[in-house]
Amino acid sequence: MDKTRQSKLRFPILLGLSLVAGLAAAVLAWWPGSTQPASADFPHAGVDLSIGVGSTCDSTAGPMKCTLQPGATFTMDFKVNALPAEFGYGGYDASIDYTGVTVKEASLVQTGAGVWPGCVFNAFDFTQPGHIAAACAFGIGAQPATYTGVMMHVDFNCVASGTVTLLQGEGASDLVDENLVPHGEASANEVLTINCGAAPPPSPTPCDGPCPTATPTNTQPPPTNTPIPPTATPVPPTTVAPTSVPTTTQPTPTQGAAPTVTALPVLAKTGSGGLGPPVDNDTAALWLAAVSLLSLAAASLTALKWRLARSR
Repeated sequence: MDKTRQSKLRFPILLGLSLVAGLAAAVLAWWPGSTQPASADFPHAGVDLSIGVGSTCDSTAGPMKCTLQPGATFTMDFKVNALPAEFGYGGYDASIDYTGVTVKEASLVQTGAGVWPGCVFNAFDFTQPGHIAAACAFGIGAQPATYTGVMMHVDFNCVASGTVTLLQGEGASDLVDENLVPHGEASANEVLTINCGAAPPPSPTPCDGPCPTATPTNTQPPPTNTPIPPTATPVPPTTVAPTSVPTTTQPTPTQGAAPTVTALPVLAKTGSGGLGPPVDNDTAALWLAAVSLLSLAAASLTALKWRLARSR
């Protein structure tokens, strides 16, 4: 990191702490035989600093990838996660780089609810593109702090995927004790990869994956009660045999006898002039009697003529 930017970062907290130490620090520095302040303490075992987005994406476990929706606003926290025993601090320095995403400067919170309650003299710098410098010192007469949690937070817009990096080591992010000595982690920076524009996860299916194609079953349709129309079967006409009319056979006329007359079946005459079918027995008997009389009369005349002819 640029040494000028590092010195700018430490200047606000040193100025704040000087209000507390003030004269005492100057006297100690120049009093004959006094012990001089120790140099920077990096790494200080047990000091754990990190940045995080939400509760699951935190740099303390190593490089992390935070997935967000396009254009979403997210909050980055600068945190003290752990401190060694019997260690207290009077202020902090936070040095953060960012790419892709854009910072919302007015959203920076260093005092009040949700951040380090001991912060009194705060300072910040957004003048360097892609960089945030923030610092704060405790109040005059305050005891060294042992607070762990969020020290400050600031919002970003997820306009494009990028990174947010906590710069570590001497001259970067640290905790400062009442003797103005910085303490922190090693010089390995901690990086959050910000993924903007990730599609939402697919909705789970009832089959927990592609569902198999249903196999059709051979289901017979229910029978329908359809009436069957009656079939007309032609019936052959019944043939009525004609009623036979008994005939009377007359003996062949011999010499001196009248000729025999054979009675024929009599057919009833229809109104149209034709002959109809045989009539019933009573009617036929009447006709037969009439014809027989006529036949007898004719036979008698014939016999009479024959006799007359013989007599001549």
